[in-house]
Amino acid sequence: APTVWTGKTFTTGPDGGAVTNRLADGTDAWHADIYRAPSIADGDPTWVLDYAPSPTPQVYDEIREVVPGVWLGYSWWREAGTDTLLLAFVLAN
Repeated sequence: APTVWTGKTFTTGPDGGAVTNRLADGTDAWHADIYRAPSIADGDPTWVLDYAPSPTPQVYDEIREVVPGVWLGYSWWREAGTDTLLLAFVLAN
């Protein structure tokens, strides 16, 4: 199957920022705001990728750096007061 998603482009500072997802055709899509908040998983601080301003506002990612340059993430579906874990992922730079 062809790859559709190829990564994320981050524009951030010490207090957060924004991210877009890179598609295989070279376009950026699915903008998200980035900010610190308690994790859905354990309540500890995490970086949130909040897709509320995008066409998929129910998607809500959380990421933490586990070793320098490697981030572990969880993707949640948030709807009607319920948070459902969709998948776990790793980002590396």
